[in-house]
Amino acid sequence: MALTPLQPVVFFGFHKRMSVTVVGTVEGGRTPTKIKPDLKKAIVNLACHPRLPVLYVAYTEGLIRAYNIHTYAVHYTLQLDNTIKLIGAGAFAFHPTLEWIFVGDRQGTLLAWDVSTERPSMIGM
Repeated sequence: MALTPLQPVVFFGFHKRMSVTVVGTVEGGRTPTKIKPDLKKAIVNLACHPRLPVLYVAYTEGLIRAYNIHTYAVHYTLQLDNTIKLIGAGAFAFHPTLEWIFVGDRQGTLLAWDVSTERPSMIGM
């Protein structure tokens, strides 16, 4: 499940399924909508950026896509190189003042990306 302060909606998905459901949180708000991402990979985690209109969806095999929360268009993909194997994103965290995202898995891997540009880059692991 993921919440954003930018819209009165909640995003949720069932573990290892291939869609995200968007539900309005106010009476008379948005009716439930299913987002079927273009990837045919199972979703393992969701997170919304606390200040930007971005929904992060983590897929199996270590792939993370950033979607615009208004249009559901893909902003960018955070792709891991072949030397790093993120086994499903177990946790997302955002730096409180910088546009950085941290992603960890249950194997103890922690990665960080600078997402302040149109082409995010990995800044550490």
